[in-house]
Amino acid sequence: MTFMNRVTMLAVSALLAVLPAAYAAEPVALNIFEKNQLAAGKSYSANDLKGAIQRAAEKRQWKIVSDAPGKIRVKQEARNGEVQLVIDISYAGNSLSVKYVSSTGFELPNTGGKKMIEARYESWVSKLIKEITTQLGS
Repeated sequence: MTFMNRVTMLAVSALLAVLPAAYAAEPVALNIFEKNQLAAGKSYSANDLKGAIQRAAEKRQWKIVSDAPGKIRVKQEARNGEVQLVIDISYAGNSLSVKYVSSTGFELPNTGGKKMIEARYESWVSKLIKEITTQLGS
């Protein structure tokens, strides 16, 4: 093996050792995203909110798991199902709440009595909420 091949292998080994840490998500406390105000001064019908949630879920590639009056359960999957997130979206008037239900690949050990989860949870949920408001024209 030549000197350059050894250097190249060493560099690749070092890079592979560092990459997982570089892409590891920071832990955050589980946020319930309660009472997200939509457009101030506006009130939406249950059908308007339901339709906006359904369209946003479809656009952001969330699957609707169940649909009850005032509450829709959705699920997002990644990495061929290795990573999953299930949330409930409750809605009424001009607000909606998102509540964590379950996940695979997001859980982290509790810290200081708080349930911890990877930061991408907040990213995924925030993007869905933003899309819902876009669908409402807010």
